[in-house]
Amino acid sequence: MKDLQVKESDLMTVGPNIKVGEIEGQLVIVVDTKTKLGLSKSGKMTATANSGGFTTLPNGMRMNLYIGSKNE
Repeated sequence: MKDLQVKESDLMTVGPNIKVGEIEGQLVIVVDTKTKLGLSKSGKMTATANSGGFTTLPNGMRMNLYIGSKNE
């Protein structure tokens, strides 16, 4: 993989703190990891990022993203 130049204007928002874009044939996903979205339904995880279900990305790709950390 080569280094990419990523500009925020090249990215689309797909969640409260998720941006994605296709740059030079590579899918770039940017997550603001400082944001905490609250507890999961089970209460076992704290959500860091959630696309809110399947969303359409560049070139018709689809993504469903959830990133969380285990509660202790």
